[in-house]
Amino acid sequence: MKLAAGEVRVTGSMGVTTSGSASTPETMLQTADFAMYRARTGPGQHRPLRRGTHEKVEGRLATTSALALALTREEFTVYYQPVVNIWTGELIGAEALLRWEHPSGVLVNPDDFIPIAEHSGLIIPIGAWVLEEACEQLVAWQATQPP
Repeated sequence: MKLAAGEVRVTGSMGVTTSGSASTPETMLQTADFAMYRARTGPGQHRPLRRGTHEKVEGRLATTSALALALTREEFTVYYQPVVNIWTGELIGAEALLRWEHPSGVLVNPDDFIPIAEHSGLIIPIGAWVLEEACEQLVAWQATQPP
């Protein structure tokens, strides 16, 4: 397609899902939306969803909602892993590691929530929170520890 500013290429992607006896319009739309995002790997793609995908979609949606709540409820914790010079044994820094302490008492593995946070865009406010926490901890260490 040609526009005044130049030529534009328009493509489409399509998500395909099927209904079952337990399907609702909401779950059908959510599943098709998920399939469409999977199809965005290239122009003119389509991706049907297989059995079991609906449960995965519901799990991702539940985790996304829980992550947003976790941020407001301050369910995240930062653990610090020392970085040591292996030749001198000198402590040269620390790595900040994010952990999610779910209200159920389970410590959620970052592999189970970081990709969902990245996909949903929640990684931005979560990352900002981690950075603020790490900076506050650094200031506290500087006040009580030798350089």
